[in-house]
Amino acid sequence: MDLREPLIEATKKLKALRDQLDEQKAREQEPIAIIAAACRLPGGIDSLESYWQLLDEGRDAIEPFPPSRWNTDELYDADADAPGKTYCTQGGFVRDPDFAQLAGARRADILESHKIARHDRRP
Repeated sequence: MDLREPLIEATKKLKALRDQLDEQKAREQEPIAIIAAACRLPGGIDSLESYWQLLDEGRDAIEPFPPSRWNTDELYDADADAPGKTYCTQGGFVRDPDFAQLAGARRADILESHKIARHDRRP
């Protein structure tokens, strides 16, 4: 009985599998390139640099409710179950949001989702 042929085939298959494994490992270590990025986050974060600075300094972006957006005296209630109120006095807020830059449908979605948290300040 000649065992050379099955051993040759097994060796070829092992080499092919080893090549596949090496290729996979190379892909996992392949560097990524960030081509462009933008961010606008709570705490005045308006660039990647300011985001990394916040992280590097170990700060968080939690701050009192912006008085330009909410009357906290009207909004706050220590009772967490009080309807239309919040028992929070701080949160993460994007400073000076410009909803006008958003596309119409997306802007409507965002404004609707935030309606619960904001008071309508129409005259």
